[in-house]
Amino acid sequence: MAAFLMIRYNGTRWDEFDEKYYAEKHLPQVKEAWKTFGLEQLRYFSAIEPEGTQGTLWICECRFATPEALKQALAAPVSTALIGDIKNFTNMGCTMDTLEPIG
Repeated sequence: MAAFLMIRYNGTRWDEFDEKYYAEKHLPQVKEAWKTFGLEQLRYFSAIEPEGTQGTLWICECRFATPEALKQALAAPVSTALIGDIKNFTNMGCTMDTLEPIG
């Protein structure tokens, strides 16, 4: 049964977010680091509402093969380096939520 990690970048429309760095450098690092832990899919998208100016502005969704695979990835030492890289593409706050399918 798959498990999901939702990473939300929260801030204002005026905060920095270097999408090029994120897409070309950070996400490939995440894919490489977590594929050995069962990362099956990774996608990101803008959550900026046309009229909105603050809140969750970017979302990254990571799908893992199992809930245990997700837990192992988050506990791995490499995850500390991935979190440390956030400062290289944004000054926004970041929250992570784990989700498991029901049923």
